[in-house]
Amino acid sequence: MIYFAIRVAVASSIMIAFYLTRGFGSKLETFLMAFAAALAAQGVAFAVKLAVGDQPRSGRAAALLAGCVIAVAASVVFVAIDKSTIDAKQAVHGYLDMQTLVRSGDQAEFEIVEGAKRTRIRYRGVLNDQMRDRNEIVANGQWQGEVFVASDVLAKCPSSYPSPNGPVPASQYR
Repeated sequence: MIYFAIRVAVASSIMIAFYLTRGFGSKLETFLMAFAAALAAQGVAFAVKLAVGDQPRSGRAAALLAGCVIAVAASVVFVAIDKSTIDAKQAVHGYLDMQTLVRSGDQAEFEIVEGAKRTRIRYRGVLNDQMRDRNEIVANGQWQGEVFVASDVLAKCPSSYPSPNGPVPASQYR
């Protein structure tokens, strides 16, 4: 029973510390940290068993403990590398699908389309008055799971505007 309590305490403390310091991003990252926490907890409980003398010391026991340590280290390194690439500022580009635009106070969510790929964007702030259907959009920010959280959104000024008689060059409006 004591070893079960050790496992729960170690795994819980690792997951709580990771969540408070970095948060959980993707499902893969969450799975890897849960796996690492479970392995670390198993390794600590096993090390306590070895230290107390409840487990006979053998080469297989040492290999199992070393395997737990290596797997935990590999998981943490993978998440650290994955997280560092996510934390860097990024930009996405596409064409606005105006039907997906939803505003709530100063927050807006919409989708941009680039080929067959659709990207959901969340933005807090005033949107440019050039936000029109199929207008070219560039957003800078960071990924949070499947949603791109933009720190700024640029709606490019089109080279032509649609009209009932066909496209009209934007230079006529300048």
